[in-house]
Amino acid sequence: MDSGACSDQIKITAKKKYYSFYFHHHYTMHWARIILLTFFTFQHHERKHFSYCLYSMTPQEIIVKMALQSWDTQVSRATKVFESFTDEQLWQEIAPGRNRGVYLLGHLIAVNDSLFKIFDLSERLHADWDNAFLRNPDKAGLDFPSTTVLRKAWIDVHSKLSDHFKNLSADSWFQRHQSMTDEDFAKDPARNKISVLLNRTAHTAYHLGQVALIKK
Repeated sequence: MDSGACSDQIKITAKKKYYSFYFHHHYTMHWARIILLTFFTFQHHERKHFSYCLYSMTPQEIIVKMALQSWDTQVSRATKVFESFTDEQLWQEIAPGRNRGVYLLGHLIAVNDSLFKIFDLSERLHADWDNAFLRNPDKAGLDFPSTTVLRKAWIDVHSKLSDHFKNLSADSWFQRHQSMTDEDFAKDPARNKISVLLNRTAHTAYHLGQVALIKK
């Protein structure tokens, strides 16, 4: 078989594996569509490398790989954006009367830090920040950690999450998370860990777009 035919066979095999999973696991259809769309946000060389790996992976592994790459992409972009601002700039509002950059940084840290508990990975690193960044809006008169502390916390939280994610099996991503009961999960299996990761990825991207409005 020539290389072209071999390449075509690999693609056909990958497609058969994916479509078998798609139709036999109908409860994943909604978020599977979403995550497939994230594939097209990758750079060309990333898509090329990614496609070479698909044929040797199970359908669940393919979905997990795409979800984690999308998560890593957004976290990396957010890291670069926050690093591009001075401390003074982070204290600016994204627009008159709106949130300040420092609040959005703390908010994203608190939301993503909650994944440690939701995924039953470990104790949270900054649960004490929920009052300032989750339960209350910006400018509520509460004290914030310094920008130096916030910048370090951003790196620590996402570095530790990344380490934990690498140790999770593909199957575990399709299991229930700790914010729901076994009974609820039996009714809606799509409310699994990977659906939470997709939600947090979209949440990070949403606020990243707001932070980018800060004037330099």
